[in-house]
Amino acid sequence: MPKRSLMILARLSLIVITIILFYYTIQYTFNYIYPFLIACLFTIMINPSVHLLESKLKLPRSIATISVMGVVGVTSFSFFAFIIMELIQGTTYLAEMIPKHIHTFTNSIEHLIQTVILPVYHNIISIFHTLSPSQQLTIQENLQELLSQSAAMGGEFLQNLLMGLPSMISIVPNSFAVIIFILLATFFMTNDWENIKHMISRFIPEVFFKEIHPIFTKLKQSLIGYMKAQLFLVTLSTITIIIGLLILQVDHAITIALLAGIADILPFIGTGIIFIPWIIYLFITANHSLSIGITILYMFVVIQRQILEPKVVSNHIGLNPLIALIGLFVGYQLWGIGGLILTPILLVMISAVYQTGILNTLWQFIKG
Repeated sequence: MPKRSLMILARLSLIVITIILFYYTIQYTFNYIYPFLIACLFTIMINPSVHLLESKLKLPRSIATISVMGVVGVTSFSFFAFIIMELIQGTTYLAEMIPKHIHTFTNSIEHLIQTVILPVYHNIISIFHTLSPSQQLTIQENLQELLSQSAAMGGEFLQNLLMGLPSMISIVPNSFAVIIFILLATFFMTNDWENIKHMISRFIPEVFFKEIHPIFTKLKQSLIGYMKAQLFLVTLSTITIIIGLLILQVDHAITIALLAGIADILPFIGTGIIFIPWIIYLFITANHSLSIGITILYMFVVIQRQILEPKVVSNHIGLNPLIALIGLFVGYQLWGIGGLILTPILLVMISAVYQTGILNTLWQFIKG
């Protein structure tokens, strides 16, 4: 093999090994370092405000840091306290009303079975008896296989859900300690931001820093822009749903809208996880006026998001929708429901890295 080919292969192997080592390092250390990664993100977000107070009001760095963190903390706490109180009141009301709705839904299903499904069933049975024995046996086997697969899928889903509940509950006590670590790390990082930058620059070669700085800048712009875009879209959807439900005179409209806003974070699923079962229930229970109103509201929210999302988000992602869909499916297969939230962020990061031209730099390095 020529010497040049060996050099290319060696450089390619070095890059592949580096990526693999980086992946496994993050995978096995993430549970130990994620509070500090979150603190670093918070530091990047609040550092401009801290610097503004420090330069304009001549406040000491520590006082400026505490002031900004205090304002952000009080605002966030008040907002989440309002949401939690509204959710508690709304879910309490729903818990009282759900048995009544289930009873109504059961009666409606029973009426539907007697008036629609049974006549159709009898007609199918009459046709079924006219078939040959081999055809009847084939149909029975296919139906049994379909029912077995459906039962297995349902059982697996419930099993995974129940097995996941203990781990979800165990997160709650640890979350308070994690929050304390995040707050402390955010304060120390923000307060010593210049010293940290100077210390990092001493260990990173200047050439490497020049290459990595544009990537970091683009990555920060893309992530912040993507988060702002999603926050804008979710807030707009929530406000639209609140207004629509108030017009339709639905009880606890704010609670339902907040739940729908949380669901709207999930790509491709969104508010449909709440509205579609609700519309089906209203249709079966013969509440046609409200079912039409909720359907129109749901269609308006979906169309509104479909019109605005490409304009608001595409500037920050810059990915083909098919690639994004493939990425979401892969993320769901790897990380489950959490992958639907994590994958768009990873796609934004990959897009930012691609747009900085680092891939071309790596290719030039491989070619020598």
